[in-house]
Amino acid sequence: MRTDPPNGEELDRLLAGMKAEVMARVAQEQPAERRALTDRILASILAAALLLGLGSAGAAIALGALPLAGDDDTPAAGGSPAVLPTASPRYFPVETEAPSRPTSRLGVTCEQVVVAEDLLAFLGDVGSPVTGPASDPSRMADAAALEQLGALTCTWSNGADPSLPDTGGQDATLTVLPEGLAAAAEYVELYQSADPTYGPAVQGPRCVANPMGFCELVGVIGSTWVEFRVRGAHAESLSDDELRTRFLSLTDPLVRVLSAVEPAPRWDPGAASPVAAASCDDLAPAPDLAAVIGEPDLDTGARWDGPRVGQYAYAADQTGAVRCHVGFASSDATFAQVGVLPNGAWGVDRYRDGWLADGGEVIAFDAATDGTAVLRCADDSRSCRFDAVVSGDWVSVSASPVRGGEYEPTAQIEASRAHIVDIAAIVAQRVRDLDG
Repeated sequence: MRTDPPNGEELDRLLAGMKAEVMARVAQEQPAERRALTDRILASILAAALLLGLGSAGAAIALGALPLAGDDDTPAAGGSPAVLPTASPRYFPVETEAPSRPTSRLGVTCEQVVVAEDLLAFLGDVGSPVTGPASDPSRMADAAALEQLGALTCTWSNGADPSLPDTGGQDATLTVLPEGLAAAAEYVELYQSADPTYGPAVQGPRCVANPMGFCELVGVIGSTWVEFRVRGAHAESLSDDELRTRFLSLTDPLVRVLSAVEPAPRWDPGAASPVAAASCDDLAPAPDLAAVIGEPDLDTGARWDGPRVGQYAYAADQTGAVRCHVGFASSDATFAQVGVLPNGAWGVDRYRDGWLADGGEVIAFDAATDGTAVLRCADDSRSCRFDAVVSGDWVSVSASPVRGGEYEPTAQIEASRAHIVDIAAIVAQRVRDLDG
């Protein structure tokens, strides 16, 4: 087992990997939960730095090099990636005409790209079964912009959070976007983390064995932009290089399959929604929301903690999707969010049954196209969620969980949850006005 600390280029790669993990994790979370989540991840990275023999100075470098990302990330430019040799390349049939609603444009399934048995073998048995692939029921409207562009999205999890110590959490996420290759290469170039294994515009495969059991592969593979991350691999006795070697059992087949894919055309919604050009001031005006929530020191807007790069940012730019954070004007604390996906009615139709199975209830909502919405707000320990179709667009509102922490804006969170339908009504009216 390795005992000497990393240095030089190896250390640079390790720190870049840690940085990317923080940005990816923070980008996926509710802003009101980001500080606690970021603290947990940074604590894990600090522990990793100390365990690797970097000392307090090295740990400071690791933490100081970490810009906090916003709702996701997007990159650009680069040459053609290398393709792994294979005796018989597989070319999958794809649609020759744009579908009536967005579906994956790749012609392959999650199981074909990542074989479940191989993933389970890589993760190791920690006593809690990993299931999937499945869709995330907490996804807000704007986060589905990737699917609207025809991405393949896959999640495997045992239900526990790998970023928390002693939980045995394990998960894997895969997003394959059939476009945006220049932006993908820009992402890799921005973080100066290219790895020659699969081509010049690819970050990884790389791993941090302890304390996270984390591995990733990000960048241009064939005609696709791949983001594949695994957390919680049982790797206590392994070095980073040993875990990376094992990770190749997943990435080599993934690269072979995706290198042979020819994406189908992008879904065409027909008439573009006027909401695609809207801002947070247009959709969620602060004075109106302040009156409902009862908080005069209120602001709404799109917030980014780092470079506006990555798959989410690219998809939002392409579709006009918007995420508006509702919080204090005088600080970065937030207590609610508004998400809008122009032309996103398909998403409510696709996920409605899952929301109901997740404890949601159908409520009357006059501003909705069909007069109804789905509300999930019974559990104070989870985000309160509202989803509806308004003039063909998907509108989401989310209020943060009630945790009662010393620094949490508990009163504002409770008010946002209590008035979530009123908040949604303000947003829905703005959407209807924009759509004419």
